[in-house]
Amino acid sequence: MKQLIIIIISILCFSFSATAQKTVKGTITDELGEPIPGVNILEKNTSKGTFSDFDGKFTISVSEKATLVFSYLGFKTQEVNVNGRSQITVKMESDDTQLDEIVVIGYGSVKKDKIATSIATVDGSEISKQVASNPAEALQGKAAGVQVLSSGGSPGASPRIVIRGITTANGSTNPLIVIDGILQPDGTSLNSVNSQDINSFQILKDAAASAIYGSRASNGVVLITTKRGKAGKTVVGVDLNYGVQYWQKIESADAQEYMRIMNTGRTNDGNAPLFDPNNFQGEGTDWWNEVVQNFAPVLNANVRVFGGSEDLKYSEVLVFLTSKQITLKDFIKGLLEGLM
Repeated sequence: MKQLIIIIISILCFSFSATAQKTVKGTITDELGEPIPGVNILEKNTSKGTFSDFDGKFTISVSEKATLVFSYLGFKTQEVNVNGRSQITVKMESDDTQLDEIVVIGYGSVKKDKIATSIATVDGSEISKQVASNPAEALQGKAAGVQVLSSGGSPGASPRIVIRGITTANGSTNPLIVIDGILQPDGTSLNSVNSQDINSFQILKDAAASAIYGSRASNGVVLITTKRGKAGKTVVGVDLNYGVQYWQKIESADAQEYMRIMNTGRTNDGNAPLFDPNNFQGEGTDWWNEVVQNFAPVLNANVRVFGGSEDLKYSEVLVFLTSKQITLKDFIKGLLEGLM
């Protein structure tokens, strides 16, 4: 008797489940009324789903109180309640913000998987993670076919960016730098660009990608897009890093040693000595110790405020500091005094 009751209850549950299913048909169009094929239709909180056909039509079996989720790349995701209906017409709205894999090129921006030319993309978040005095230094090793070379040891020397090696005919290896659509003069240094301001690097490496810039792009193009405000509540961002620099002393000859080396060299060449030892006393001045500070604090600080509305957006840097003299304690003290 107990088994019979269980069987009857199971049959009733199956019948209820079967009657609860409903076949829903519909058509999906865009804002111009054109059908959209390949739209993903999914019953919310389930694994039931289907796709629209070439004419934008679909058929799916769901419960009468189901919620259908319509999603398609480039359009806003929509949720539609069935409410017992058997026919549904959905008009999808375009949404450019879903195209997150965007590559900026000379004549606009396109989806990354539509690019057939040689373009390397480096996100600004990867650049901001690097502690570097120049954005070009942070770019090193981030893009294939792009070399960042030292320009020498002089203070403030900007690294050289070399794309595809030295292949130019005009004697220059500098790529064209374009910042927010503005072409920079040849040899422009990135020392004046704050790494925290960069939203992305786009490196155009081949002739097809950089053709719009003409002969100036013979060494490639580096497109820099800076950060901009976003619609929504005001956000305050703080980036702070602190460290120390240590430069091992180079062993060099003092005045007496230098004099002996020069005199010995001239004597070996059959010439008269250049210096008279009687005219030089002591070891002279150790200019390395006078000029170089082996243990120097380095501080980089950025305070940014950004936000706005759909009509007006803003992004403002309140504090931008790069210092090799100030200590962290003095900086925090000065910052608090400035805010109070």
